[in-house]
Amino acid sequence: MAQPKIYIFGKECCSSPSKTRLYVAVAEDGTVLHTTNATSDYAGRVEMGVTPYTGGHVRYKAKYPQGFEVVWVPCGGMHPALAAFFFPAALQAQQQVPQ
Repeated sequence: MAQPKIYIFGKECCSSPSKTRLYVAVAEDGTVLHTTNATSDYAGRVEMGVTPYTGGHVRYKAKYPQGFEVVWVPCGGMHPALAAFFFPAALQAQQQVPQ
């Protein structure tokens, strides 16, 4: 059985002069599990638990005690699961189009 996924992505904070990025971890059901600010993708990945360091994993284990898979979504990318979370109306409209 496939483990549930936690999607992690970074977003630039436009108002930040230091080019700080906001990093967000989202569960499959759309629950935001963890956020942090960092000045580099490396620091964001470490803090969020994408690397072997387990920074965010304590929070993730509370949601998925039987295990999970961390998926890094590169900057500028959009994973289909995140698109469904961020744009539910578009997904619903797409599902209603006759095939």
